[in-house]
Amino acid sequence: MLAQDSSVASTAKTMPPNVFLVSLCQDGNLVLTDSDGTPVWSTNTTGKSVSGLNMTETGNLVLFDKDNQTIWQSFNHPTDTLLPEQSLVSGRKITASVSSDNSSQDNPYFSFDGDTFTALHPTNSTAQFVKIEPNGHLKVYQWSVMDWNELDITAERVGNCGYPMVCGRYSICTNNGQCACPPQENFFRPSSERKPDLGCSQLTSIYCNSCSTIVS
Repeated sequence: MLAQDSSVASTAKTMPPNVFLVSLCQDGNLVLTDSDGTPVWSTNTTGKSVSGLNMTETGNLVLFDKDNQTIWQSFNHPTDTLLPEQSLVSGRKITASVSSDNSSQDNPYFSFDGDTFTALHPTNSTAQFVKIEPNGHLKVYQWSVMDWNELDITAERVGNCGYPMVCGRYSICTNNGQCACPPQENFFRPSSERKPDLGCSQLTSIYCNSCSTIVS
């Protein structure tokens, strides 16, 4: 697709709610707008001689110039997932989402200094990716006939309680792998009685300069 083609998808004048439009502008910037036309994200490539974009077979979105040189690519900006042939290089990181239904990124992350971490790419399967889960587990997912098979890369080394968010926010992971809120009353309560691994909700604000003793 060339820059003068304007937009990746054609839409009516009024888009339904929760529908987003991706546009490749003539100035070379790739912009994501919501249903109201408000920009929510861009590649910040204005004035960088972008001629077009291409989605590769491995899922890499590439902006290129007239000489077919890469100006920007999505593989350089990972979130919580690594696709086949995508590398996590020094200075980059993958960050877990808050939860399975909340893609906000405010959780543990994996980063690498000096060495490169690359997603596995076996010759017998192209449907595979690496993902850091909200609880901190780093897993490889591979499609097999009718379902995804998963492999926990770090489980044997870390142990269940070794993951920073295995029990959610403010919760404690005990030696037997059970999750529980801190025992002090009036400070925390379980976010879900049926799912203790979702963490605890804070009932009382805690300040560093407070004279109250929280843990005795």
